[in-house]
Amino acid sequence: MYIEKTRETPAVAQGLWAGLLKAYQSRNDTDRLIFVCCKGGSRCRVQMYAKTGTGDTGSSIPSWKEILSCDGYAGRNGIGKQAEGDFKTPDGTFRCVEAFGILEDPGTQVPYTKLMPYHYWSREPETYNRMVDMRKLRRIPDGEHLIDMDPEYHYALVIGYNPGNIVGKGSAIFLHCTGSNPYTAGCIAVSEADMKTVLKNVTAGTRICIYPE
Repeated sequence: MYIEKTRETPAVAQGLWAGLLKAYQSRNDTDRLIFVCCKGGSRCRVQMYAKTGTGDTGSSIPSWKEILSCDGYAGRNGIGKQAEGDFKTPDGTFRCVEAFGILEDPGTQVPYTKLMPYHYWSREPETYNRMVDMRKLRRIPDGEHLIDMDPEYHYALVIGYNPGNIVGKGSAIFLHCTGSNPYTAGCIAVSEADMKTVLKNVTAGTRICIYPE
């Protein structure tokens, strides 16, 4: 489910977003980029890019096409997550290879789980930071009852934060739909329409880049 977080230090240092586009331009393992530009507090700008086959000049070097640009919300206490419950969104570059939602699959290319009442996101040591099925556990686990997050989890994309499932480092970090608050508990939120666009365009080669403006 998860792939290790990677810091794109050289790209960030040379100009952040333009540098990230350039850094992933010729990489075969990445064909989508989601930029989360954090503006201070919980405010952010979310942009999604798709890699085209060739550049505008017909060269063999791929180019990027913007397919989404919208406002969004980060954690209540901004970015720079350190621990479970700090209400901060993690910063860095992460893979996004799985999705879920209360609503039906909108047509995504990554594995999608239609949420049922038995789905939880675990905070227990043995299954920390993973989706679990209470039917298999034969008990109610300690964790987030995903289907209760309505409308936030109408659609959600799992952000691969804490791939080692280190207890206490933070869990349940998603890109999901906005709710009633102008902030999240540590995720990124956009409108439901924009979230649907994200899921229709996301691939296994997607990376999400979360950095300050």
